[in-house]
Amino acid sequence: LSGSVSGFAITEGGSGYTVAPAVTIAAPPAGGTTATATATLVGDAITTIAITDPGSGYLAAPPVTIASPSSGTTATADVVFVAIVTGVTISDAGSGYTSAPTIMIASPATALTATATATVANGSVAGFTINSPGSGYKVSPRVSIAPPPPLTGTSTARSFPLRTLLHVNDRGTSRLLSQVFLGQLDAAPDYAFGLCSRESLLKQDAKATAQRMVAAHMPPGQVIGGSGSVGSGSATYTITVPYNDATNPFVHKYHPDHDNKDARFDAIALPAGVSATTAKMSDGVEAPAITRVCTFTFTATGGSVISGTYSEILTGVHRKPIQLTGTFELRRASEIGTLLTQ
Repeated sequence: LSGSVSGFAITEGGSGYTVAPAVTIAAPPAGGTTATATATLVGDAITTIAITDPGSGYLAAPPVTIASPSSGTTATADVVFVAIVTGVTISDAGSGYTSAPTIMIASPATALTATATATVANGSVAGFTINSPGSGYKVSPRVSIAPPPPLTGTSTARSFPLRTLLHVNDRGTSRLLSQVFLGQLDAAPDYAFGLCSRESLLKQDAKATAQRMVAAHMPPGQVIGGSGSVGSGSATYTITVPYNDATNPFVHKYHPDHDNKDARFDAIALPAGVSATTAKMSDGVEAPAITRVCTFTFTATGGSVISGTYSEILTGVHRKPIQLTGTFELRRASEIGTLLTQ
């Protein structure tokens, strides 16, 4: 809010003036500019006071002083004060806007209401343009911004398939896997046929006959325990993608602004108490750690196929959590209840 002097109301023209007297207007608070004005005489009295500079930064009508004549009556006047809106500060940019929302600025007690138009970038309010500053404001008016339109989008043309690997042991404990190998194991004395999570656990001269299944969207080498039960109710797993992991979408190995290295190409050191799975951009790294909470809710079971609904909440990718939903169908690939991980 910024106020300025718009005119004067002469309450007493005075008398005895031989030359136009000096008109002095009090200064505004720090940061503003002082208004200036000149008086005009008709005979020995002041008839008009003209503004030479309206000033700025006034919060209320300032006092005005008119010099006294050498003899006679001193003139007096009151300032006509106008406060206008000069800008709007964004306190929360919001999200979900597809077009500029309506801006409503509260009306002053008298005079004209200010108006403004919002600009939108990437779904959030990025700034404002003052269309009319209005007048008559004594304090900063309240600004109301219309809410974004409701989400009325439709489903994607087709589902985006993601391979998911779940292993359930003989006790019913499930784990989410990034990869699994099915073949002859190196650990068993008789090189038994089984499942393992790492290639190095396979019999070295029998790798050509082993099968490998991979979930490419998972950080490599992870075996993630969860809560809940597979096949009934729901099961939830939390995937952590470290700030420097190759599957982190913010990491670009050959881009100096996204390789998590300093100007000397040395790895950026994390602050004390910050781990690779909790690092944020504010910690000085060039890619944030990402957390994915995946929930499988089972609605149909039986035989070798179980299905249901899937939901996932991602944090770290955007300033607000992102939620994904869909359906899943899991087909049994093996009935081996033991998974070798080391």
